[in-house]
Amino acid sequence: WVKVIHCYTEENQIPENLVEYVQLCDCVYPKIRVDCVLVKGEFSPAMVQYIAKRISVPVNCMFINCPKIDFKHSLDRMGGVRVILNSEKGSLLDKRKPTTNLDSSPSEGGLRLDDVTPSERETKD
Repeated sequence: WVKVIHCYTEENQIPENLVEYVQLCDCVYPKIRVDCVLVKGEFSPAMVQYIAKRISVPVNCMFINCPKIDFKHSLDRMGGVRVILNSEKGSLLDKRKPTTNLDSSPSEGGLRLDDVTPSERETKD
């Protein structure tokens, strides 16, 4: 069972075709029930806890879209929800410093997973 939950404070904040897209997913995947739940209220750590309790799902089993830069709560206060990356500009990931690219060549300062033996992987993790 998948529940797509969208919090909003004003009705114009509900994406135009959200309900229809969720219904489409429900039809495309007949073995999985997919529901759309609209919750009036500000998305916040308290709202995450409220929803988790209301639907009886642990917070660490819930997913959120990557918040935009102007999101007023830090992710570490969200109770352990898992972040799904999005393609929108202006997300919190845009502010993040780049890390080593595992696909870059060693000459570029990167590290390829093929270049690390299993015993080295255990010590580097």
